[in-house]
Amino acid sequence: MDAGTDAGGQDAAADASVDGGLNPPTCTIVAPADGARQPFSTLPPNPSPTEWTFVANATDIEDGPLSGPSVQWVSDLIGPLGNGLSLTVALDPPYTHQITCIATDSDAMTGSDAITVEAFSPFATILHPGDGETRADCPVDIPWTGVALDFEDGNITSSLVWVSDNAADGQIGTGGNFQACLNGLGLNTVTATATDSNSNTATDAVTLTIIP
Repeated sequence: MDAGTDAGGQDAAADASVDGGLNPPTCTIVAPADGARQPFSTLPPNPSPTEWTFVANATDIEDGPLSGPSVQWVSDLIGPLGNGLSLTVALDPPYTHQITCIATDSDAMTGSDAITVEAFSPFATILHPGDGETRADCPVDIPWTGVALDFEDGNITSSLVWVSDNAADGQIGTGGNFQACLNGLGLNTVTATATDSNSNTATDAVTLTIIP
């Protein structure tokens, strides 16, 4: 008798879990990867906030696949970002965001997933010469071009300091556009470092092969 009661209770619980809406939905973020990073802005001459595309899968045992208003995206720095399985948005302000996808079923039950992404600031980019190029040594000058941006300060290209890892050269220039030759033969890695008003730095580097 007790066994029959227990079996009936288990059956009732199973029916309730399926038919009573006791199963929360799931929401799984499939892109971007957790820890993804990219500059907060695109490059000049037309800089604009860099866009991120967030993609998720959401489903519920009772309701099936969820989409549209049933799937919400939230940033811990900005708040609600929008709805849907796919969302393209700029993160303004930038820096490190915890992005949460929240799925809600017809019974108002929720399931979520979260990742961390970084829209970093400041950032520096060497535009010329290209990484891996072969160049002649001094006195043949190499044109050097770069750009650096910061969310608060704007264009900080003038703060760039360019340094070669070869002891024959050391610091080779400053700013975003100049010409300088390299004395050190063989592989030379030149790093451009930008510094914003809060002493935050950003770097980019190229490695050149210098030949006589």
